[in-house]
Amino acid sequence: MQTKLSKLLLLLCVMMTVALHSNATELRGRVDGIHPYAPYPFPLNGARIDLYMPSPQGPRWMANAYTGGDGMYYFSRIMPGVYTLQVNGALNFPLTVYSVPQQDIPPILLR
Repeated sequence: MQTKLSKLLLLLCVMMTVALHSNATELRGRVDGIHPYAPYPFPLNGARIDLYMPSPQGPRWMANAYTGGDGMYYFSRIMPGVYTLQVNGALNFPLTVYSVPQQDIPPILLR
């Protein structure tokens, strides 16, 4: 009896985990820089992107990523909700993550 109950509880936990992660979103974005001596924006390499979620105690850090040579950054398995992106610890950009498999974040332009 106990073994059947344990198996049933394990199966239920696995099903709940799969259901939760099926709503998770893959995010990708880009950070470009602008400089007075550059005629056009250019991809920023090595910018740190932090993802925060609001909470009653203040912003809660969720994940971080760094931009590649093409200025792109990625976050995996982010649950839908309202977040804030922080670039290089200074600027805050609001972000709403939707319940879709993949979501592109609008480019961020830094001066």
